[in-house]
Amino acid sequence: MPELLKRSEPLDLENDLPTTAADVAALKQLRESHGMSFVDYLDFLSRYKPPPLVKRRKTHEGCEPFEL
Repeated sequence: MPELLKRSEPLDLENDLPTTAADVAALKQLRESHGMSFVDYLDFLSRYKPPPLVKRRKTHEGCEPFEL
């Protein structure tokens, strides 16, 4: 099998993705937290301007009909 098509191997979390004690503590803290409430989330979102509206795409209106 060519090198580019080589099958991937499962990730060995102990060796391939080492974590520190601080990483583990941060992950545990995040897991135990309940995140923000829905109202807090809406408040957070309201601080940002909405993205500009994209112009409507061109249509084939007025073009001669065709069949595939």
